[in-house]
Amino acid sequence: MNITTTLNTKKLINYILDNRDCFMNKITKFTSLTGKCVVYVRYGEISIEYYDSDTKNNNDLFTLDIDIDIHTHCFDFLIVFYRRYSNPNYKREAFTDCTIDDVLEYFENPLLADITIIYKNKVIYDLGKVIDHE
Repeated sequence: MNITTTLNTKKLINYILDNRDCFMNKITKFTSLTGKCVVYVRYGEISIEYYDSDTKNNNDLFTLDIDIDIHTHCFDFLIVFYRRYSNPNYKREAFTDCTIDDVLEYFENPLLADITIIYKNKVIYDLGKVIDHE
């Protein structure tokens, strides 16, 4: 599943280092939202160009689409609608910094509860099934 995320310079560098294999055979350019900082990845080598002294403090933000494993990814904010057993009324809960499994552990018997999990206006879990948006 692809998600859009916003990272500061330090987190972008960590993302590149964690996924270095994806950048080994190509040249990639990341430009900050303000345009004052550019991060280049050339065949795995990282270089940063600053166009303003303020950006050296990791104040610039980068927005990028990243591919995640929906089964193991720790989501920053999830909305959950559920109703337990025979209760006809749905309840709404918010969960932060958790995986889908973390949310399901909240329920005594998740297979008997009608549970829908939403991330950024996309249903990612419904009626016992994980929905991976490709």
